[in-house]
Amino acid sequence: MDPTCDLFSLGVVLFEMLNGKRPFAGTTKFEVEAAIAQREVPPSAFPEHCSPPLVSIVRRLLGCKDERPFPNAEAAFLDLTIYQRLRFPGLIPQDIADYLEKHAKQLQSTQ
Repeated sequence: MDPTCDLFSLGVVLFEMLNGKRPFAGTTKFEVEAAIAQREVPPSAFPEHCSPPLVSIVRRLLGCKDERPFPNAEAAFLDLTIYQRLRFPGLIPQDIADYLEKHAKQLQSTQ
């Protein structure tokens, strides 16, 4: 285990949030581990509403072979922050907290 495991985990969570499914599929633990080892999550695996910069960030977090990996968490945070500020200008963390608080019951009922 090293810091890249945290980046990979973040990539998995973001992929699941965007797609509603896991990035690496399999019916057995062995099949899932084999899929993870291949690190093949094509851009086509993402919904059409996902912009290419966001797809690239998530694929970099997942360690896809054709993407340059993030050297550290700070670099990943910087790219995510830049993406958020360009895609959603004026959005601040408090806006997200307010939204989650307002919609918490609805979000919980969908799980």
